[in-house]
Amino acid sequence: MAIMKKAAVQPTLREGLASILGTGFDSGNEVTVLRNGDRIFPAMLAAIAESREMQSKS
Repeated sequence: MAIMKKAAVQPTLREGLASILGTGFDSGNEVTVLRNGDRIFPAMLAAIAESREMQSKS
């Protein structure tokens, strides 16, 4: 009798990031990878200034 092993299921990038960050992603959004402070903070502040909704985490 052969014993079958279940194959390990590899999470998608989307599932992995959602697990790490503790929140899901909506479709249609865009992600830009920024690797240092000179690029991260100006982009983050611009995104905050352009935001149309306030999100709060309770």
